[in-house]
Order: sequence, then structure tokens, then C-alpha cells
Amino acid sequence: MPQSRIEPPGRFGAGVVCCVGLAAWLGAGATMAEEDKDYELDSFYDRLSSSYHPIAQDVWVMGRLEFDFEAEIDPDLGTAPDDQDEIEVEPKAIAALAWQPSDRFRIVTRVELSQDLVIEPEDRDTPNPDLALTRAYAVVENVVPDTIIVAGRQNFVDERKWLWEEPLDGVRAIWRNGAFGLDFAAARDGLAQQDLLERDDTKGGNYFWGSARLAVNDEVEGAAYALFVDNREDRDDDLLFLGVRSEGEIIDDVEHWLEAAVVTGEENDRDVLGFGFDVGATLETDMPLEPSFTVAVAFGSGDDGDGRDTAFRQTGLQENSEKFAGEASFDYYGQVLDPELSNLLILTAGAGIRPTEDSSIDLVYHHYRQARKSANLRDAALEVDPNGESAYLGDGLDLVLGWDATDRLSLEAVGGVFFPGSAFDSNDPAYHVGAEIEFRF
Repeated sequence: MPQSRIEPPGRFGAGVVCCVGLAAWLGAGATMAEEDKDYELDSFYDRLSSSYHPIAQDVWVMGRLEFDFEAEIDPDLGTAPDDQDEIEVEPKAIAALAWQPSDRFRIVTRVELSQDLVIEPEDRDTPNPDLALTRAYAVVENVVPDTIIVAGRQNFVDERKWLWEEPLDGVRAIWRNGAFGLDFAAARDGLAQQDLLERDDTKGGNYFWGSARLAVNDEVEGAAYALFVDNREDRDDDLLFLGVRSEGEIIDDVEHWLEAAVVTGEENDRDVLGFGFDVGATLETDMPLEPSFTVAVAFGSGDDGDGRDTAFRQTGLQENSEKFAGEASFDYYGQVLDPELSNLLILTAGAGIRPTEDSSIDLVYHHYRQARKSANLRDAALEVDPNGESAYLGDGLDLVLGWDATDRLSLEAVGGVFFPGSAFDSNDPAYHVGAEIEFRF
């Protein structure tokens, strides 16, 4: 079998000018997204060769076991009379099958069997097991030179999961030649049943995507994109995201990222016009233990509730998780608060070390303020709302551990604490503890 490509289970004028200007100031446009790396010509087979294994001519398989543990302690900041701690474990088995009869064509399917086991609270029912079809697509390469066409259920995920990380049903076309690239897609969440046990757990919505990319140099790549979202989560809304992004080594040993977008359209019978950005940099050193240092600022505009809705919001499919310079991914807006970037200013500072080549320890601090004082937090993990009288939400601290023990076994663990500010009526902190063990066959 040729060693090339088996795909894995990868009204706004002023705001746009500001976004583009910020990107230019940082010296890039935006990085090629992780899902694009999945499909990029001649780029991704090596990273799959250790996880996909041949079982017959032209047929390859992949298997993985995961075990997740998660505990949320005092997510109500101590305001409820009863203990509100939540503790869950989730074992998951993942299997994928790929058929590649030629260099230009392949079919990939993947299923995931998982079970949420509720330990606390004791009176909460344990959900039934899930059997999800997360991939079912065909790939055709070079019908037009340097082009890949993907049709079916495929994963849409960008590098920092700032826009999305979700299996969607649709068609995607990617063209790349030298430093330039184009990427177009039309998709729907839940066009076909995802849960094979026939429970509807999709968010709904139609998604239309277009992106143009440019490799600024060997280290930095940038892009501008447009994403139109219709009937997100089955609501009668229409939102258009216009953005730029970049990522790469801008100077020696300094990796940067930029996400900046304007969102416009209509939601809940109100016109929408908001903007948001997330920009940061990580310095990696060659000193003993290879210490690294990260600073970042993220902002999402807020709304006063009158007239036009000026709040930024994300797509609803985002995960907001990525690594800094370590081995483990984590929720980079804070493990405890874990908010959607809307009506927020988040300042982040982190430091990390590598005790061994395959392990890392990161300590990450977050400072949170609302752009406008509000009694609501969009899609945050806490179970209590702000009082609306102060903009100071609080501070968070996360400890993140990662270890690639072998080529087949990896472990990640994270602990977090959130100290509420004057925007909450309680001073009690909230905590998060999580761990993941992954074994790849």
C-alpha cells in the first residue's frame, strides 16, 4: 500500500478593518486548521501510520480505548443548600475502518461506544450508553490537480477549536498549491442519525464555510474565512462569522496565535453585530527543564439588551481547548469557569516545564471581567449567575499534567480552582479535577 494518505478519524466594516489590522500587526493571516491538515495533500499519512494497521489488502483499522474522570466541586459557589458536587467517569471505545483501493480514493468509517457513569449526585440517573457514528465519508484526490473532495460525515475542527470541533454531514473541497490554499464546505449537524441507538443528541443547524489561506513563510500561515450558520441548535437565527486567524513562529522560539472575528446577522428577532479576538504567544526556552511562558488576551464584546445585539458569540460547536508548549490539551479559558467567549475579557498567563522529553507540567492563571455588567454568563460551567452589579468575575488557576508514556499510552490530568470576584454574591471557590487515560491499539 502506498505510503501516502489515509485520513484520520482533522454592517461589519469597522470591525473587519480592526480584525485585519490586528492580524497584519502580528505579521500573519491565520493558520491552516487542524482539519485541513487531515486532508492536505502528502501531509498526514505519517501521523496515522502508527495508529492505522493493515488487516487485508487495501483495508486498514484503528482502535483506541479512553477512560475519562471528571469532578466539579461546588460549581454553585456554595449558594445551594444541598451538596451540588458532580462526579462522572466515562469509558469509551473507538474503532475505525479505512478502505483505500488507490492513492486517489478512500472510504473511512468510525464508531464510538461510550457510557457516562454518574457517581455524584447519587439521585441523578446514569444515562444510557451511546453508540455514535462519528465518521462515514469518502475522499477523492486530484480530480482537479492539488484538490481533495470529501463527502459524508467528517470532523470539522480548527487548531484551537475556537470555531468548531464536531462531526457534521456535508461536502468539502480543499485546494492547495504551494503557499496558497482554498477551502469550501457545506454541512449540516444531524442530516443523518448520529446516535445509532436512536436518540437525537445533535445541535442542528446548517453551516457554509469558505476560507483562503496563505503561507507567509515556512513558519507562519494565515487565512481569512467566512462561516454562515443557519438555525443553530434549531433556533430561528442566521449568523455570519467573518474572521482572520494566524499561527506560527513569528520570531525565534516564540509561537503566536491569533483568532479575530466579527459576527453579524439575526438572533432572537434582534440584529446582531459583535466582535471578538484571542491573541497570545508562547516563549519556549532551551534551559534545563525547557521552561516555557505564555501570555494571552481574549475579548468578546457584550450587549446592553437594547436595540442591536452587540454581543459576540461563538458558533456553538467550539471546544476552546489546546496545548501551550506541553503534552496535554486543556480548556484554555479555564477548567472551572470554561465560558464561551461572549461579553468577556480574559487575561491569561502560564508557565510550563518538561521534567522529561515526553512529559510536561503547566500552571495557568486567568483573570475574568465582563465587557458589560450582566447577570448572565453565556455557556459557562458554573451553576450560578453573576449579580449584574460588578464586572469583576474572578480569577482562575489550573495545573495541567501530560505524559506520553509510550507510543500507545498517554495520560493527562488537570486540576483547577476558580475564585469568584465581586460579580458573584458568594466568596466560596469552585474546583475541577479531571483525568484521561488513552490507549491506542
